[in-house]
Amino acid sequence: MLLPNTDKLNEQLIRLLTERPMQNAQELWKGIGDGVHRCTLQAVYYELNRLQESGVVVKSGKTYSLSLLWVQEIIALADRMHE
Repeated sequence: MLLPNTDKLNEQLIRLLTERPMQNAQELWKGIGDGVHRCTLQAVYYELNRLQESGVVVKSGKTYSLSLLWVQEIIALADRMHE
């Protein structure tokens, strides 16, 4: 379990992208719809844009993935915490 189950849309999107990268907004929206809390497709696009602006998500064509740089920063943080 990388991220606990949460109600926050941005955290749900990150969790879905850790499980399967290269998803489009529609696929992510359906993945969130499978859970307890539903949202609009417009809300998914809004959060994806926010995550993209903050460097967490990258967009390639119509698909989204986690930024490799962001993932490396998370790994470095975990290493520092381990030490």
